[in-house]
Amino acid sequence: MPDDLSRAADAPRPVRSMPEPGHRRRSRLEVLGGAMVGLGVGMGLVFPAFLEAMRIATPADAWSGKSRVACLTAGVLVGGINFLLARLVLGGRLRHALHDALTGLPNRALLNDRCSQALRADAREGTTTGVLLFGLDRFKEINGTFGHHYGDEVLAQVGARLTGVVRKVDTVARLGGDEFAVLLPDVGTLANARAVAAKLRAALETPFQVEGVDLDVEASVGVALSGEHGKDATTLLRHADIAMHVAKVRSFGVFTYDPAVDEHSPTKLALLGDLRRALDRGELVLYYQPQVNIRTGDIVGAEALVRWQHPERGLIFPDEFIPLAEHTGLIGPLTRHVLDAALAQARRWSDAGRPLTVSVNLSARNLLDEGLPNQVAELLAAHVVAPELLELEVTETAIMTDPVRAQQVLEKLAALGIRISIDDFGVGYTSLGQLRNLPVSELKIDRSFVTTMTEDPSNALIVRTVVDLGHHLGLTLVAEGVETAQALTVLSGLGCDIAQGYHLARPITVAAFDSWCAGRRIAGQTDVPTPKGPGRAGLAPIRP
Repeated sequence: MPDDLSRAADAPRPVRSMPEPGHRRRSRLEVLGGAMVGLGVGMGLVFPAFLEAMRIATPADAWSGKSRVACLTAGVLVGGINFLLARLVLGGRLRHALHDALTGLPNRALLNDRCSQALRADAREGTTTGVLLFGLDRFKEINGTFGHHYGDEVLAQVGARLTGVVRKVDTVARLGGDEFAVLLPDVGTLANARAVAAKLRAALETPFQVEGVDLDVEASVGVALSGEHGKDATTLLRHADIAMHVAKVRSFGVFTYDPAVDEHSPTKLALLGDLRRALDRGELVLYYQPQVNIRTGDIVGAEALVRWQHPERGLIFPDEFIPLAEHTGLIGPLTRHVLDAALAQARRWSDAGRPLTVSVNLSARNLLDEGLPNQVAELLAAHVVAPELLELEVTETAIMTDPVRAQQVLEKLAALGIRISIDDFGVGYTSLGQLRNLPVSELKIDRSFVTTMTEDPSNALIVRTVVDLGHHLGLTLVAEGVETAQALTVLSGLGCDIAQGYHLARPITVAAFDSWCAGRRIAGQTDVPTPKGPGRAGLAPIRP
């Protein structure tokens, strides 16, 4: 974190609208509980006085000393019992209603109430309240791999660690699942709020230990500021949630709410309508990035990457419209469109005498679609393409969304003869047992390891380990993110099978791809080393 952010996070922030540190205004529900307890005390005090009035109004011979003592004692007991019951029953119920059972942190109801209080203070005193919404990255993989007991323990530790970083006047709440929120009354500026977010993320970098197992957890954080991003608690939390999801999808770490990324904003709704029409108008086009056999230098495949040629906005990259498709149900038709276009191109390359494997990415939603295998089989038949020329890429995160159903869908796809590749391998929690049981043909080493392995020995070791592991399991290894000749040479020495990255070629149109292949053939492919190791499993390298 830059020094200025660090100083902003550590510097004391004045709190004019809140009580002294260590105290908070009580919520309305907490006040109600206190009132009920007070009622019990009041009954203990008033009831004896009521009985004394009864004595005065009653003939003396009907009100003996023993009767008076007995009634007074009963009054005190009734009041005391009411006091204890109110404190125990209402106190317990209120705590249960306002706090998360697993972590003991405030829940959404109490957070909303405290946020509303802070916003009222903003209106009175001109202060600013910040809301940070945390979503743990790949948390479902911990549950899927190690079990819910491990996940619950991690959540409890995350809550304690976040609480240990913030001021006493701030509120750390658990909203449910793997989401936490932090309320920052009188935070001052957006820079201060972002600095606190960065500091909290840094606090999660130390692995969490559960029963002797070290578990790495990262978080994506959405930031929203009162006034600028919302004037009420509901709007502020919703905008922080949207920002968090953008941070997660785009791997930003921390992201401040921007109306431009809001799916419910007029701009996004208009873009969604355009996307529906784009599928019918043929505005979605495929770019292809070559995959090269490191041992032979042959081009063995191409990854199909969708782009949107918008009639007004020009070329739009997938990170702008794929999330829209995933959240609105358009991902199914969009995936079918990409598969159809990719298989049509695979047919054309085969007809030209140079068959290439075409890779298509699947989302988590696709893996939950039990009708996907039949759709793929129909498209293969329609284009008369051999199944082994189609490869479907899935991420570890997508598999762990619903491991059982994902495995069922993948097994049906593999039964067709289609190759299955795990994309971005190494950043998730796929266990060796799960990897062995999945119908996988290939591992694609995540670019975060490949791009830095020549400078970072630990990442070079990770790449070597993944290559050795994959080969022992009979899998083909693909390195994506190959951006330098040095990286290609290192991969050659490690025995990696296939390279993909900007050093070879960026994603390009079909016409540019064909020209690149022709130019590479003329140049003699002299930039590719010749290591030992297998080519793409099950396929003879095809030299264009």
